[in-house]
Amino acid sequence: MNINNKKRYISFLRFKRDFQKYGLEKARSYELILHWLNNRLSRSQFLLLSGILVGCTAGLAGVLLKTIVHNIHFFITNKVHFEYQILFYIIFPFLGIVLTTSIVLTIFKGQDRKGIGAILYEIAQNSSIVSSVKTYSQIVQSAITVGLGGSAGLESPIAVTGAAIGSNYAQTYRLNYKERTLLLAAGATAGVASAFNAPIAGVMFAFEILLTGVVFTDFIPLVVAAVCGSLLSRILLQEDILFRFHTREAFDYRNLPYYLILGIVTGLYARYFLMVSQKVEHFIKGLKMSRLRKAMLGGAILSLLCVLFPPLFGEGYDTVKAFTNGSTNSIIENSLFRYFDIKE
Repeated sequence: MNINNKKRYISFLRFKRDFQKYGLEKARSYELILHWLNNRLSRSQFLLLSGILVGCTAGLAGVLLKTIVHNIHFFITNKVHFEYQILFYIIFPFLGIVLTTSIVLTIFKGQDRKGIGAILYEIAQNSSIVSSVKTYSQIVQSAITVGLGGSAGLESPIAVTGAAIGSNYAQTYRLNYKERTLLLAAGATAGVASAFNAPIAGVMFAFEILLTGVVFTDFIPLVVAAVCGSLLSRILLQEDILFRFHTREAFDYRNLPYYLILGIVTGLYARYFLMVSQKVEHFIKGLKMSRLRKAMLGGAILSLLCVLFPPLFGEGYDTVKAFTNGSTNSIIENSLFRYFDIKE
């Protein structure tokens, strides 16, 4: 008996056990589905179907997160009025961070592993098994933080959420480590694709960050998941591409040295930003304060920065769009730089 037939036989025995013990109407639904799929679909077909299901689910999670953030942001900017605008930038970012920290401590029991590093940790140290709590905890935390003005993007939380969806899907169907990692990456891919309406960017994110090497058959579920996530986001939210760039001048090969210099400078700056952010994070963690007090300290600093630089308020995509469109005057006039003589 080969390996595939052995797996199918074991699955059938489990299904038969549940049938005899509980009756057909009480047998677990995923056991029925697993038994049916294992007997009728090949591995490639099953992974393709899994990519569709994980991609659609992660895409819906991305739509949910963006909708909640938009509604919270719309409410506080249009329904809540202060006599002085400075109070707006002081109160809401501070409130968002403190409230999120309180929720993490009370509801999610202090689980603070976050960001892309959390996904890499689960792949390397936990056999790509992600807690089911991650399928919704990141949505709740990010929606409150960003919706109330926290200067954070949505791509990392939705990537973690999508990865958790893919991992838990694979765990439900008892897939092996390789397939579990593939569906974890497919979920993260769909999440990023839904956040930016950019399926190619989602696939490249999975290749560069999460997967060290894939074969062609594994490439297909990632693409399908990314397309499903992006398509759902486009249909439900009716959004255009987040960043649309237009060439203002024709390509000139004589500018290649400047492109190389730009690449080196931005690479060095990215490294600088990473090092500084890690040092600040280690410094904050080293403070002998409770986590709630650290949140208050961070919220106060964020509120101060939002007062000085209002474009920092919220996720910041509108500010980036303004820069790409050449509309820098409105940004400068609403920040600390308005006190300096800066020409566009």
